[in-house]
Amino acid sequence: MKRKVILSSILIMIIILSLILIYPKKENKVLKNQSSKKNNFLSIMIEEQAGTGKYNKTDGFPQTDYVLNSKLSKCLNGSKINYENGSISVIGNKADRCYVYFDYDALGSLCRNQNMAECFIKNYKKDDSIIYHDGVADYEGMANSELEASDLSYRYSGANNIVNNYVCLDGTTTIGNCTSEDELYRIIGLFLNEDGQYEIKLIKYRFATGDQAGGATVGAGLGPTTDTTNQVYRWNQFRNNSGTNYNNWQDSNLNTVNLNTYFYNYMFENISNFLNIVEKHSWIIGGLNSKTFNVKNAKNIYDDEVGTNRIKIGDNSCYLNDNTTNLRNCEKDDVEYSNYFGLMYLNDYMYGASPANWNLVTYDDETQNDYRLALNNDWLAFPQSNEWVITRDSSSYNTVLYPAYSGQIRSTTLMYSYSTIRPSFYIKSSIKLIAGDGTKTNPYRLNLN
Repeated sequence: MKRKVILSSILIMIIILSLILIYPKKENKVLKNQSSKKNNFLSIMIEEQAGTGKYNKTDGFPQTDYVLNSKLSKCLNGSKINYENGSISVIGNKADRCYVYFDYDALGSLCRNQNMAECFIKNYKKDDSIIYHDGVADYEGMANSELEASDLSYRYSGANNIVNNYVCLDGTTTIGNCTSEDELYRIIGLFLNEDGQYEIKLIKYRFATGDQAGGATVGAGLGPTTDTTNQVYRWNQFRNNSGTNYNNWQDSNLNTVNLNTYFYNYMFENISNFLNIVEKHSWIIGGLNSKTFNVKNAKNIYDDEVGTNRIKIGDNSCYLNDNTTNLRNCEKDDVEYSNYFGLMYLNDYMYGASPANWNLVTYDDETQNDYRLALNNDWLAFPQSNEWVITRDSSSYNTVLYPAYSGQIRSTTLMYSYSTIRPSFYIKSSIKLIAGDGTKTNPYRLNLN
């Protein structure tokens, strides 16, 4: 009898031990930022490049430059993954299998599948080249904070090799290189519109070719060059009754023909849903007075061009188009013009430089202590060519302003002058970012639907 009892007890113990081995007790197993080599149920997955969504397995937790992807991180059998104060802990049992995913900690990853403008504004400090123009210096060095535009804009500033603001508009969502550099654009910044929403202002990465913005029609404003990569244009080919070119942007052939006919058609033919993202914008076209602008810095130019001191309705500062000796009051169309495509403002160009350069003046021929010194610190500067901006010279009827290939800002007459152009436009504040990290080789991709 005793023998049977002993055998039964041993059998019961064997069964219990088997059950324990097969169904382990759910102990609270806590792993705090440990290497996956120290356990057999945790896989650490690191995004290989910002915005790609592709992950590689690694042995250890990343220490910097990454953020937990809570949506992808999971355990297969009920264990919990906690993230608190920068520390990762996994609570569960040894029979589970857990995967912890980390995204590259950059705007491209943080803002994926989100409203691009809202997310960039919320996380702009993740990109050192974005400066919030609120008049309070919150960037490295705090140089010239008093010279910020103070318009609550978010602008990219700095040397070309550190500003990652590329956007690909080739009509695809492919991750990686854009189909062509002709489909590459760059973000000037985020600007408040009249409805209190932030629109994103883009500029073409490369100069517009004749095929994109003018065809072969000299009358449309094309210059006398056949160079398709650096095609030059007149700011205005049209002449008034006296046979003189004049600087009214709303009547300019560069505006009406090259940008808002040829380039408009080019964009809509290449991107079927382009109308879903582009905004018709009210461009400020009053201009600047070249008789005083030489001695002005970035803030001065901003105030005079689009800010508190700009030409307004009723200002007695607009030349009559067909009479250069008489002045008349500006009408609204003389200082504001609504259309899809334009050019960058002069203050866009100046604020594209790193803050240490904002105190430089536009042009000083005697000392050369002007924006020539900012040439290598301004991502918007193109040393290959002179370039038109939308800004006219309001002190004359036939002169306009332009950044020269050497960096300084000059004025010139319309009659014989040709320069390159990079079309600029605004996209809607509701646009969603779907891929990319803003680099040239992996530009941002937008939801075009």
